[in-house]
Amino acid sequence: VERQFSDLNDIALETTVGGVRGLKYEYEEQVSYITVILPLGQNKMILSTTKEHENVFNQILDTFKFIR
Repeated sequence: VERQFSDLNDIALETTVGGVRGLKYEYEEQVSYITVILPLGQNKMILSTTKEHENVFNQILDTFKFIR
């Protein structure tokens, strides 16, 4: 995952989803994308959408709760 997003480190923003701190990337390929990467122990959760669905994506992220 880090290799795929390493060229985007300059645009990474810290974000918190459900109490878990991660990184949010906004980038463009053929369309604009938003990707959030959350570290969960030894694993990572990668959540992504197109920019046009950002409002719904944020509403979904607001519902996340992680049990520690």
